Amino acid sequence: MRRTHAGRGVSSALIEACRHAARTQGCAKLRLDCHPNLRGLYERLGFTHVDTFNPGWDPTFIAERLELEI
Repeated sequence: MRRTHAGRGVSSALIEACRHAARTQGCAKLRLDCHPNLRGLYERLGFTHVDTFNPGWDPTFIAERLELEI
């Protein structure tokens, strides 16, 4: 999303839509991998940090793995 749209609730709405869709499919949790700069955003939305890792395609890139119980 463009930074000009930050703070308008778009991320919250997208996560809530994903949560609803996952719940209707019988899923117990959501998992996402994100850039470390976005970890705080997802934690504010209820995600819990699970792991920090290198996904393998770029040795300088570090990703965060987070989960959300639904």
